[in-house]
Amino acid sequence: NVFERNQAAQRAIKENEEFLRGQINGIRDIVFLVSAKGALLALNEAAIRSLDGTRMQLLGQNISSLLDPSIEHHLDEVAKAKAPITHYQDISGMTDEVRLFPVFDSHNKVARVAIVIRNITEEIRYQEQLKKLTSQLSLVEERERRRISEDLHDNVGQKLALCKMKLSSLLANPKKKKESANSLKPIGDVCRLLESAISETRSLTSDLSPQVLYQLGL
Repeated sequence: NVFERNQAAQRAIKENEEFLRGQINGIRDIVFLVSAKGALLALNEAAIRSLDGTRMQLLGQNISSLLDPSIEHHLDEVAKAKAPITHYQDISGMTDEVRLFPVFDSHNKVARVAIVIRNITEEIRYQEQLKKLTSQLSLVEERERRRISEDLHDNVGQKLALCKMKLSSLLANPKKKKESANSLKPIGDVCRLLESAISETRSLTSDLSPQVLYQLGL
């Protein structure tokens, strides 16, 4: 009958509420449920630990008297926007992420607001350390690229250039005038290969660290 169905529905609602309460109490984030005007309707265990008082003492108080007074402004923002908002607050060197979620009534008006506060100080510190390490790694990579580039220019490039000069000298001043063009052709081929290697070395040096050539006056 109708009475039994109503009782079953009420039991189901109560069980769901108890389940949700257990889930919310089990998380580390601070959770408040307030009315549209800021009256505290519910809070989890983490919220109780963060405040001075028992659950019964805290319920009914205005949230602005328990948190930063600016929370009133954010409640108004949620009511006007009818959408979640997030802001951050710094207190005594600690950073909190404060998220506000509207809860609508049957007329699609914001009747309540859920406030979830998470301490993100460690996350920010981790991100700052990660940025610092990334910057240091980039600096190390640039130094290594510069070192390789300088080695290519000072060692490999110079040696290739010297080999080309000596071979070119042989082509220009053959020891034996009777040497035919055919006998000098391999030397010419080697010169062209060396010229190509020198060009590729210079290109690689420039790609690795373009400033090196500028600093060396090339």
